[in-house]
Amino acid sequence: MTALIISPATITTTENARKNGVADGLFVTQAVAKISGAVDIVGASKLAGPLVQNAREISDTVVSDGSLALSGMLAERAEGAIHAYRERIAFELPTTDQTRVRLVGKRI
Repeated sequence: MTALIISPATITTTENARKNGVADGLFVTQAVAKISGAVDIVGASKLAGPLVQNAREISDTVVSDGSLALSGMLAERAEGAIHAYRERIAFELPTTDQTRVRLVGKRI
C-alpha cells in the first residue's frame, strides 16, 4: 500500500510516521505539483481554498477505489469541497468538530 500526505507540516508528519512505524510507502509533500503517479490513500490537510483549487490534481493521485481524506477546512466550506470533487470522489457524510470538518471518500 502506498499513501500520500499533502500538508504544510511535512517535517512533523514524516517524523510521526517514522515513530509509528508507517513511513514505508508514505510520501509527504507540501505541493501538489510535486506529485506523480497514483496511490492507495491520499490525505490532505489544508485550508479549503487550495483543496478546492487543486481538486482535479489531488483526486487524480488516488487509484481507482482508493481513499481520499480532506481535513483542516472550516465546516462551512465543506459543501464547496464536496462539489469540487464530485466527478471523481464519492464522499461519506462529513465529520465535524465545532469549526472544522473531515471529508472521507472513495475514488469512483
